[in-house]
Amino acid sequence: MMRAIVLCVVTLLLAAYASTIPTSPADGNGPVSNRAASVIEPMRDTAKAAMSGKPAMQDPAMWPSGEFDMDLRQSPVDHWTLLRRATGTAVVDLKDAAGESLQPYRFSTSLFRRLGQWWVPYQVCSQYKNGILTLGGDGEPAPWSMGLEPGEYELEVNSYLYGSVRCHFEIQRDGVARLAIRTPRFRRVICFRFVDEQGNPVSHVGFPSVVPSQWSLPDVARPQPDKPVLQRPPSEAPAERRRYCSSSISCGFGVRQDTDSGACYVEVGAGQPSRITFGLGTLWGQDKYEVESDFVGPQYDETKVTLRIAPDFDQAILRYSKTSGKAGNRALVQPPDREVPFNPYTAPAKKGWSRVIVRVPAGWPARVESLCEGSRGYFSFSEAHEVWWTELRRGVPASYRLTDGCFYVSEWLPAPTDEAVSVIDAPPEPLTVSIHGDWLSPTLRAFGALVDFDIGVVGGAPFADPTPPHRQLLRDGLIDRGEERSSDLEAPANGHLIASIQLHKVDGLARVVRLGGRKLDDLSNAEKLATRTRVAGLPRNALWPVGDLEHQHSHSNSRGRHIGVPAMGSIVADSGWQLDQVGGSLLHQLASGTIQPAVTNLLCLKAVGQVGEGLPYVSGTVHELDQDDTALRVRRAMLDQGLQPLKPDDPAAYKAELDAMAPTDTASVAALIGPEAASKLSQADHQYWFARNGTWYDGRNQIHSDDHGYMISQAVTLVPGKVYVLYLWSRSRDASYPDARIVFEAGPGVTDLGVIRLPSYR
Repeated sequence: MMRAIVLCVVTLLLAAYASTIPTSPADGNGPVSNRAASVIEPMRDTAKAAMSGKPAMQDPAMWPSGEFDMDLRQSPVDHWTLLRRATGTAVVDLKDAAGESLQPYRFSTSLFRRLGQWWVPYQVCSQYKNGILTLGGDGEPAPWSMGLEPGEYELEVNSYLYGSVRCHFEIQRDGVARLAIRTPRFRRVICFRFVDEQGNPVSHVGFPSVVPSQWSLPDVARPQPDKPVLQRPPSEAPAERRRYCSSSISCGFGVRQDTDSGACYVEVGAGQPSRITFGLGTLWGQDKYEVESDFVGPQYDETKVTLRIAPDFDQAILRYSKTSGKAGNRALVQPPDREVPFNPYTAPAKKGWSRVIVRVPAGWPARVESLCEGSRGYFSFSEAHEVWWTELRRGVPASYRLTDGCFYVSEWLPAPTDEAVSVIDAPPEPLTVSIHGDWLSPTLRAFGALVDFDIGVVGGAPFADPTPPHRQLLRDGLIDRGEERSSDLEAPANGHLIASIQLHKVDGLARVVRLGGRKLDDLSNAEKLATRTRVAGLPRNALWPVGDLEHQHSHSNSRGRHIGVPAMGSIVADSGWQLDQVGGSLLHQLASGTIQPAVTNLLCLKAVGQVGEGLPYVSGTVHELDQDDTALRVRRAMLDQGLQPLKPDDPAAYKAELDAMAPTDTASVAALIGPEAASKLSQADHQYWFARNGTWYDGRNQIHSDDHGYMISQAVTLVPGKVYVLYLWSRSRDASYPDARIVFEAGPGVTDLGVIRLPSYR
């Protein structure tokens, strides 16, 4: 009787606690509750009570339902505004201590995003113009213009010249944060005038060095999660990550520079103490000339320095190596020469050469090639005049042709070389066809920054995809999660690659290609066609296992065309080579639009917090709904009976034993997991599940979020029409207590779960 009363009181207290937790709206997509504790804490309390010997709640549910549990078969998938990338922007009025704009390339910025107790380095596009630093963009149209997620940030401005400063700010989703930052120093050019004892200018001095008393910011702790939440199955050893490092050291001695009639100009960061040192020597009568100051006063407009130079100074100084640049570093005070824009129509051609200009229709991204005396070359493009031009030898027969680098190559056409400047118009545009990304699901469309579509020709030999599935590479330990596919297997087996078409957000994930010309003629009657699609997102930092990834992007603004270089780890979806089933010639198939990108067996979603922020460090596992009861009963044994995860000393030997036994071989399975684990798992199917996974969830089917909460995976095998369960961990760092449980049915091709709300970090 007393025990029942205690249980009633505990139940009432838990209900009262859950009712007091506030809710808050999130971007117009319905209420986002902060009730993660109401789901997680009762389960944790039950387990603690069991292990401590105290009475626990009687017969708790195998999985308590809560705000973060959902069955997507019964509720609509959320594809609203939280799915797209955030467009928050920080606009910083960044000036030096004197209120002047900073010189470009003389400072660097680092941005850090706060997530509860953790800090994440935030890769974002930055622009600095007219003293205004802009961080973030509209999330479109290209991978280098993503915006800021809602939350807290710290901006660091680092400069050896201007000094360094740190600034904290917050931003709402799609909002704008306006800041004003002044660096501790300002740029000033001061002058030292070196003369000898007779007052004559010294022709050469040692090269100066400027060392500020301080310029770097004090270190601050920026903790990140120290380990993954989830483990791999006991039969899988973790993939080895190889790191390479290199270093180089350069040094010089005996360096001299010319003075400007004795004057030497030095750039300093004034406002804080710095030390300027001129390395001299016996030729100048002293080892060095050194001055330390904040260099603010007017006396540094010109400082006279008298040196006792050696009698044979002019001859002896020739033994020293000479620095390049203008005398006395005069370029610091001399305005740069005004550049005259190059005009291919009016600029004089080199003697004995003829300039050939080819005008290409606007909007046609064609490249022009030349052929002269058996030597091929490429025309240069003039952005100002939107023409292609090159210089060929005067009077020598030459040819030119156009190509779009894909399916179009024109015939060789004569290029006139008799005149100093010749202008010709390119042939009319051929037939065009659009390769588009309309097949992309809403989450992939929001996530994908680049889509590569490869088209190949396969001969008569049997077709085979030379690359194993992405998930197989992961499981075999050949690549780490998120690592880019090997680039040495570009062509299909028994065939060759025709073209690789890249779709860009700047084009609305579409690409217009030209058809016709000699390049396509030889391919139009090919027996079989094969296609491959790859989807790339933004650089990924928040990956398990955590590693240092190098990120780089490049782009060309020529005529509005953008070329993105995917960062390592950004290729997350790859269809592999697939035979195209539609008949007809390549020309017919392209013109009819029957060849379009596609990706199969893909699971995608976006994990967001309670204010709509995309969440990094989210991990998840997937298994079939029919297996969920077994998984949860193993979890119950781990919570109530102290069953520990299985971690064999020799994963390879363990895998060999497991592969050799059948699931129904109860004696062998029990011997493999050990008598203690076997005694706590009474049923044979529970024992085999534990033997295969080493814990209560299926560690093979893991999925992880990127820095913006997007979770894209082909490593999870999904059968269309089957029902699965997805467990997700965000704030919880305990593998026994997921933050959410999602039931869903797999669809054909891409299974898109849309926006999934999870507890924010705190």
